[in-house]
Amino acid sequence: MATVQVRMIPGTMADMRSAIERFAKAMRYNLRDVALGQAALLAQDSAIFSPPFPPGGGQGLSKKAEKAGKLSVQRDVNRVVVGADDVKGVAPVLTAMRLVGSVKYGNFGAFQQLRGSSALKSTKGNNSVFQKILNDADDVRAFQKARNFFNRAKTSTNAFGRVEANATDVPSVHQPSRQKYSGRIWKNKGPGFPWYSKYVVETNGAVKAYVEQLQEHVGVLKSGWWAVVQKLPKPRTKTGGTKAFGMTGWLPWVKRHPSYGAVVFKEDGKTASLLITNLIGDSDGAASDVEGGGVPAIAIGNRVKQLEAEMVKRLALASKAFEK
Repeated sequence: MATVQVRMIPGTMADMRSAIERFAKAMRYNLRDVALGQAALLAQDSAIFSPPFPPGGGQGLSKKAEKAGKLSVQRDVNRVVVGADDVKGVAPVLTAMRLVGSVKYGNFGAFQQLRGSSALKSTKGNNSVFQKILNDADDVRAFQKARNFFNRAKTSTNAFGRVEANATDVPSVHQPSRQKYSGRIWKNKGPGFPWYSKYVVETNGAVKAYVEQLQEHVGVLKSGWWAVVQKLPKPRTKTGGTKAFGMTGWLPWVKRHPSYGAVVFKEDGKTASLLITNLIGDSDGAASDVEGGGVPAIAIGNRVKQLEAEMVKRLALASKAFEK
């Protein structure tokens, strides 16, 4: 299936202010109310363009985005740890660990046997050096390469190359890796390749339970913008009522989190100032790393584009109505 790439032109607050002023003047709206409405839509856009989102970008408030976020969590944890009872997942890990042990303790015979194991040969994604060790036709040369490569291996092995206690629980090995790789293990090419660098815990159930616990946090970064939308004053309409902006499309996986958004709005009858803030922050660089200049620039650029398109559309309709 083809993937649609969403690319946005980044914008600045000066662009945003200029667009709001032009729209208010052309449509004869109160500048205050246009600004409030666009601030709500800007907060919504910021949530849409904040991770997680499906491949290709956009749809950041959809179920697909939630699924992508949960998959990212699972992928990061699985890159670091595996359950000893996960037959499919643990076989290459344990075999690779034993290979490390055979090298560290000079067991050349065990090294020869383990190097040809199908558990390693069939594993995809190995570190390129590790793969060269496995594929080298010369056993002696491969053994020497392995000694150079595994001198930093963290696995605990005995003289027979068997794995001893590796990790007692999942958080104790995942959290240090998470900190080391700035909270984004997969993206920043954290441990997991080659296979010997994984930790082993007693059960795969413990891994799954930990993953599910972390997945409960998916949507937190976006939730700060939901709080902003809720707290913003509603713009007034020309008929004297009020109209809500940016309230649609929010799903429970975002709305369920505590409120971490702030709005500071001041007016004195002549001037007004408005500040909206997502108090969650950047979340390990997830927002600032978004392609196109980061979430704020992309969201502002999109809002400017949408506001100008709406102004052109309304002016065209007004022109047609006048001609009739």
